Amino acid sequence: MATEDCGRELIFGTKGEFQCVSVRWDFYMHSFLELCPEVVAGRYLAVTSHDSGYFRLTEDEVQAGWRSEGGIAYSPRVQTLIGLRYQRDGLDTPGFDEWYVFDETPPSLGDIYEGNYFEYTPERGGLLVFVNWLALLLPELKYEVPDLLESFWRQVGAVMPVSYLADGYEALCFASRDCELFASVAEKLRVAAAMTGRP
Repeated sequence: MATEDCGRELIFGTKGEFQCVSVRWDFYMHSFLELCPEVVAGRYLAVTSHDSGYFRLTEDEVQAGWRSEGGIAYSPRVQTLIGLRYQRDGLDTPGFDEWYVFDETPPSLGDIYEGNYFEYTPERGGLLVFVNWLALLLPELKYEVPDLLESFWRQVGAVMPVSYLADGYEALCFASRDCELFASVAEKLRVAAAMTGRP
């Protein structure tokens, strides 16, 4: 994976078709969606983690077209970000939400893997949830799970979303294979970093 360190707060990289960024200051899902609503507006979500657990649908969400299968919640086309649920612990606190974003209704992604991460192999099947483990592109972090990044990129390559978004502890992580979308998000993040005086 090629990486570019733009100071302590933004680290960019590429892996195959995907460009990615780790945002390292106190900048979480709420701030990201306010700055870059185009990442999800008009698209579809597969929510694999909400506050480190399952996204349990409300009756209103079911009526609106959300469905749940194998521990994954699938949205209808996101028309507005108003009412979109994600963990809101505060503007300075991660929510441990993980979203795969699609331009079309996503296929079933299977079941969330419930076993021991240390024993997981692709042959076991199931979708791994990475938000509690993963801070993309932060080489100084010593992961306890062997080959974590390789497993992540293998899974993203198999699922092939337009974008991936995770609001974790070490960093907010965004990856996309939509070059124009990623360029727009990257520019907004650079401006936001400069405005906050981040190096």
